[in-house]
Order: sequence, then structure tokens, then C-alpha cells
Amino acid sequence: MFQPASVDRHTGNSPTNPTPSHPQPVTPSEERGTGLFLPVVAVTLFLAISLSRVNLGVRVVLPVLPFVYLLAARFVARPTPWRWVVAALAVGSVVVSAVRVSPYPLGYFNEFVGGPERGVEVLGDSNLDWGQGLPALKEYMTREKLEIVYLSYCGTAPPRAFGIECERLAGHGQLEPPPRVLGRGAPHVLVVGASNLQGTYLNDPHAFAWLRSRRPKTILAGGLWVFDVTADDEPVLRQLRTAK
Repeated sequence: MFQPASVDRHTGNSPTNPTPSHPQPVTPSEERGTGLFLPVVAVTLFLAISLSRVNLGVRVVLPVLPFVYLLAARFVARPTPWRWVVAALAVGSVVVSAVRVSPYPLGYFNEFVGGPERGVEVLGDSNLDWGQGLPALKEYMTREKLEIVYLSYCGTAPPRAFGIECERLAGHGQLEPPPRVLGRGAPHVLVVGASNLQGTYLNDPHAFAWLRSRRPKTILAGGLWVFDVTADDEPVLRQLRTAK
């Protein structure tokens, strides 16, 4: 017959199960062990993955993040004024970066690497430019009253489906021919996808190397770099002549 275990109402322990009802405090040696284990595992995983020949983007380092989160939790578990200040600054920088790239989260980079503007120096391909910028480009052209632009786009969506008139330059994934040639009097605005700026998929990976040290007018959706080439469009025209 089932007999309920008796429990001491003062200690909360059962004679048959003397395990204390309250967790025991962490010993100093356990504290030091945890403090060493988490960063060692995180760094070891990160280095092993980074040195691997498998290059599938930032997703391959995701196993490191749980250890980073545990380290962050451990950091604020014993609150002191300076720790709260550090935590607030870290969270604030994440919020600022996220708001700046909204609603295009693929372009997110935190302030420790320089924000979205420096993302092209850190990552590429599907971690940065996956063709997400066409809606933002259409909004920009409407706002700036641009009828047509030079466009080097990495993606399969047809720009004309978004109402974008463009003279297509070297890119990746595009099948439709360019609609028409820009007139010499038109504002010559060149829009280059980050993947093409890096030359990731181009036959000539240095096709846009002349732009890499130039400051863009703006960056759209984290993946499209916009340059004004009205005064020096010869490299663009040379590429057009070569393509045709």
C-alpha cells in the first residue's frame, strides 16, 4: 500500500530523501571552474570553426552563442554599478544598430565592428547581401527623383518588377537584358550590391575595386551601396562597352 513520505516541517527534508530543499551555495572552486570553462569552450569552438575550410556563413559559429550568453548572465549575476553601466551600454548599442537597419535585419552589425557601414569589411554573401535591397532602392529613387540608375545587383528578382529602371552592369543572378542606355545628361548614380562590390560571384572579382575606398552617398537595406559617378563615370561606361 502506498505510504506518503513524511517530511520534517522545520527542515523540509524527508527521512528517506535527506536532500536539502534549498540549493547549496556555489563553492569558490566551483565558481572559478565555471569562470574558466565557459570562455575556454567558447574561444576553442570559435577558433576551430573559423579555421575550418567549411564556409557556410555566420550560421556555423552559432554553437558559440549559448556560451557567450551564459558568460553575459554570469557577468550581471552579481550586480555592481559599473557592471550595470557596461550591460546598459552593450544593450543600448544593440538597440541602436537594430533600429538603424530596420526593416532589413540582414544588414545588422553591432557597433563593435563599426555598425552596418562596416559590414562589407567583415562578412559577405548571404550574411550581408541576398538581394533584399530592391524595395529600398525604389523608395530612394522616388525620393531623389531618379528615373534610372546604373545597377549591379546580386539576386534573382527582376528590378523592373519593383518599378526600377536601370542600366544593368556586371552582377549575379540576373537574366533580363538592360532596358535602355542612360543619356549623358542624366544623373549618373551607380548602385552596387555588397556581394558584387566584394566580387564574390563576378567573373572579374575586381570589377568594382575602384569603388571600395570611396565613401558611398548612402547604403540601402544594408546591401546596396549608392555612389554618384556623374563626374567620373568612365569606368562604368567602359564596363558597358566591354559587355556589349
